[in-house]
Amino acid sequence: MNPQKVFAPHNTTNGTANPAPGNIVRRGALAVKNHVFMFNSIFSIPILSGTKQQTIRPVRKRLPTVGEGFEARVWLGTPYRSEQRRLLTSVITSVMLAVYHLHDGVVVVDGQSVSVAALASADGFTGPDAMTEWFRRGYGHRTQTLEVMIVCWAAPASNQTENCL
Repeated sequence: MNPQKVFAPHNTTNGTANPAPGNIVRRGALAVKNHVFMFNSIFSIPILSGTKQQTIRPVRKRLPTVGEGFEARVWLGTPYRSEQRRLLTSVITSVMLAVYHLHDGVVVVDGQSVSVAALASADGFTGPDAMTEWFRRGYGHRTQTLEVMIVCWAAPASNQTENCL
């Protein structure tokens, strides 16, 4: 799949932000919400190869649901000041709510502790310590316990194996 430019965040004529096109996708007669997720460029290759088919994010006001559209994007330069590149468009296959305890690296899904090593591997990290450090750097200043959602998407056509928690 060839990544493509999606849009430039600033209109060059008046400096205002352009809305992201394509957030509503038509599937037959139904319009389906397309959830856009921004990724760090280090995850580009795992996403494109199909080895990363999930993302762990803080819970949003409106949770994605199974069957809705999924779009992975990366910034081409400075976030909010540069263009974005679409990496992948897919369909959400699973959404799980979890609690991530940053102080001891424990993740609880549906009341059950899950293997942090397996979760880290499926999410594209080198190991559980790297994943915990990533979330600690990004969110640890706010809290030591994060309510997160684990969103899984369908594999690209070239890689039909499921690689999600």
